[in-house]
Amino acid sequence: MKRVLTFILISIFIIIMQQSFLAGLKLNLLVLDATLAFIVCSSLLLDEVESFIVALVTGLIVDSFSPYVFGINSIIYVSISYLFTLIQKKLYKERTLILILLNLLAVILKYLITFGSYFIVTIKLDLIKIIKDVIPFEMLSNIVFAMLLFDFLRRAVNSAFLQKEWKF
Repeated sequence: MKRVLTFILISIFIIIMQQSFLAGLKLNLLVLDATLAFIVCSSLLLDEVESFIVALVTGLIVDSFSPYVFGINSIIYVSISYLFTLIQKKLYKERTLILILLNLLAVILKYLITFGSYFIVTIKLDLIKIIKDVIPFEMLSNIVFAMLLFDFLRRAVNSAFLQKEWKF
């Protein structure tokens, strides 16, 4: 339970940083979804139930700040978290290539779910512009942020305070 609460507090801090500082930046090349990178990293470090709880709470908090379709971020984060926790035991998580590929996959899944939900709700989007201008820069910035965040979270999980208790 300590791990879940700690990761929820870290996610709240990342959401505050993203909503306050990154939203104010008006750089065309800087598109960072720090919460998505956090969900990818936490999915690799936590088990299934812990990762699900962190993703659900983080998604609900992000949805409460979003003016668009409510619940879309929760669906994105929970589905990415579930998918990555299923395959995390089969991967060597310390490899940088794995983290890069999973972040690329997470951004692609995010936009597939977003485009699908906006199509259902009949919200018009300029798909070509988003695919050409936004997605490549978001992939690159998420990869860089996730590499820095993964090292921090791995050290936090391996600390004595967040070690799992043995149950017999």
